[in-house]
Amino acid sequence: MALKFPKEIRQRHAGRVALYCVAFFVLQLTLQTALMANEAASKPNVLFIAVDDLRPELGCYGETAIRTPNIDRLASSGVVFNRAYCQLAVCNPSRVSMMTGLRPDSTKVWTLDVRFRDTIPDAVTLPKQFMKHGYHAVSYGKIFHNPWPDNESWSEPHAWPKSSLWSDEAKAQHAEFRKKMRADGHTERQVNRIRAVATEIVDTPDHKHVDGAIAEQALAAMKRLAQQDKPFFLAAGFVRPHLPFVVPRKYWDLYQADSISLAQNSFLPNNSPAFAMNTMYELRDYMDFDGTPTPRDGSLTEAQQRRLKHGYYASVSFIDALIGQLLDELERLDLADNTIVVLWGDHGWKLGEHNSWCKQSNYEIDARVPLIIRAPDASATIRKTNALVELVDVYPTLCELAGLPVSDHLEGRSIVPLLSEPDQTWKQAAFSQFQRRHGRTPLMGYSMRTDRYRYIEWQDRITQEVVAKELYDHRIDPHENTNVADAAEHQNTIVELNRQLWATLPRPPTYEPPKPRRPQATFRNRGDVSLTLFWIQPDGKEKQIGIIHPGAETPRNTTLGHRFRITGPGGFSKTFEIKKQNQSFNIKPAPKPAATGNSRRPNIVFCMADDSSWPHARILGDPVVKTPYFDGIARELIKGEGAFSFAIDPLPSKQFRRLSQSDSEVKPFADLAFAAGANEVRYELRTDPHQLRNVAGHPDYGNTREQLWSQLNSELNKSCIPS
Repeated sequence: MALKFPKEIRQRHAGRVALYCVAFFVLQLTLQTALMANEAASKPNVLFIAVDDLRPELGCYGETAIRTPNIDRLASSGVVFNRAYCQLAVCNPSRVSMMTGLRPDSTKVWTLDVRFRDTIPDAVTLPKQFMKHGYHAVSYGKIFHNPWPDNESWSEPHAWPKSSLWSDEAKAQHAEFRKKMRADGHTERQVNRIRAVATEIVDTPDHKHVDGAIAEQALAAMKRLAQQDKPFFLAAGFVRPHLPFVVPRKYWDLYQADSISLAQNSFLPNNSPAFAMNTMYELRDYMDFDGTPTPRDGSLTEAQQRRLKHGYYASVSFIDALIGQLLDELERLDLADNTIVVLWGDHGWKLGEHNSWCKQSNYEIDARVPLIIRAPDASATIRKTNALVELVDVYPTLCELAGLPVSDHLEGRSIVPLLSEPDQTWKQAAFSQFQRRHGRTPLMGYSMRTDRYRYIEWQDRITQEVVAKELYDHRIDPHENTNVADAAEHQNTIVELNRQLWATLPRPPTYEPPKPRRPQATFRNRGDVSLTLFWIQPDGKEKQIGIIHPGAETPRNTTLGHRFRITGPGGFSKTFEIKKQNQSFNIKPAPKPAATGNSRRPNIVFCMADDSSWPHARILGDPVVKTPYFDGIARELIKGEGAFSFAIDPLPSKQFRRLSQSDSEVKPFADLAFAAGANEVRYELRTDPHQLRNVAGHPDYGNTREQLWSQLNSELNKSCIPS
């Protein structure tokens, strides 16, 4: 029975009771906040290291040819997952799958050009889950696919560092290559796709390279985050050993190209479907491999193979050194004992195996990835496990290690038990997939890796009819060189593997044909000057999106109603609106009349270089001096080969441009610049172009002195008269 105080007592103490209630609420809130802060402070940090295109070909995986002392150091205090597999062997789908804990058929991200926020907009990614539970999450480099870093997943906006990659010489060669492509009639789409060389030795300090700059960002963040009360989730994504293999010289010097062994199975898998292997289009995007045949049509030369493997090895050792910096800083800041460290690769990469290069297949060489986890409380004495695991397992694993709730919708399984008992029995299979097109038929290949077999089932995505099967017996064929799916003795195995595949995975989703292509606008420059292309954004602001050189064209995917503006010399400006699915615009600027009255006058950019003499620039014919930026500007301008300074001393040369017409002001500089008498020199340039012989005192040239001096004075007087 509740106590009921008389009305007068309640009124007398109402204010005091209200005050007590407020005080109690504040105390409760304070205690709750303190408990949450205490709980957060006790949670482990996470150092999340992603390496693009990294094969499990490292010292800790038994590979002796590649030098990876720092990754091996991490492995010595963590657990190496010897049989870890990605879910789709290309960057975007693999990373989306791992970061969302969902398989590709659930994310509906099967290709490079799909943004996962368009297919699963409400997805709670791995770092976002950590943020929801008190973590400060930051990302540097490549964690999600390059175009979509997904700022929603991070406490701070993602920012790529300012850095370099190719040398200036390689960039200049690239520009010339693209210029030749245009001259040869290639479309602008083809020209824009071509990149510089696939491999290059550069004399660049580590921190100036894009991957070194990513490491610098992560190191600075680690120092800053170590001072905060919140635990952190720090993600560092390195781009190498993704093409191009452009890394500092000292990492190339670790290896001798002649001693690098080439792939022993440089042939397509026997009896495999024609569409199963990748086409290597990624490699053909580089100018020095333009025109490279597909694996079915030919092979790289031995020199090309050695160069690529040398570059890949050098790139791996470069990234290993940067990972060493992160591990060292973790120790220096006394964070190692309370930080979970995860190192993973997004997929494998072929180095000549199956007569192919790059990734993008369902085979072991592309689906298998490195995965190393070091957890502060892990008690394993064995540092390697052969258990079958998948990248989709990492999300629930990290949540469990950090004491975070694990959502039921995740499609991976926590592998925390393997950190304590690596040799226990685990998953029966790991799964990956890859799509292909055979003629006009869209296909999806579903791949299952069991302890002994790799089984691949290719389906027509429209009818879900099985059109081809592959089976590789790892007990006798670890490199998957021969497909035995049609062998009579394996038919019972095929039936059992098919049953296991679809008992584990949900049936494929209903095929949805690709959406109609976005409208495309093509802008063609029919004039003789370069034009600048701007996109007029919905808010009216303009964004420069390209330069269209004379005779070139620029195709742009766009949207109906979008507007573009093209500008050129002489104040040329024209605006275009997209009204059709496909539109072409031919632009040929007409000369504009000179500005009059209150018309806007053009700006003038005046550049002067001190002590720069003819012809010391590449575009002027000097074969030694490298001047790519000067050359780029010069291509847009009119070159005058008969331009001369008023004087070799800088003062008179500049003063003559500012002098009034007063003779009394001209003469002192004229006397200084062109002293007569003993200082007089004259050269006959027709017979002595390099000015090696002074003929001022020669009798054959005596009559020309007065004529030259008279002409000089006349020209000086003209040049000093203002317009």
